[in-house]
Amino acid sequence: MRRVYKIDENNLYVEDVFWDDTSVDSPMPENYIELQPPTNLIMKKWDQNSLDWVEGATQEYIDSLNVPPPKTEIEQLQEQQADLIYQLMMEGVL
Repeated sequence: MRRVYKIDENNLYVEDVFWDDTSVDSPMPENYIELQPPTNLIMKKWDQNSLDWVEGATQEYIDSLNVPPPKTEIEQLQEQQADLIYQLMMEGVL
């Protein structure tokens, strides 16, 4: 048994599969890759020209995943407090 990596019709990674390579009569199908995809890719895509895994996600999609989490209630209160202190300082109260 050998671990291989299934790709779809667009050469995108689908899943890991265990293939029985002991049988000489059953060659590995075309939509399976023996080279393990790297873990640092968002959307793993097999490049037939370079025979390597490349990033299949667009930069816009990757950027959409990196949206900062919303501020917590404490962070919002701290920001409001800082704004109020600044406003009071500018008006000469503090």
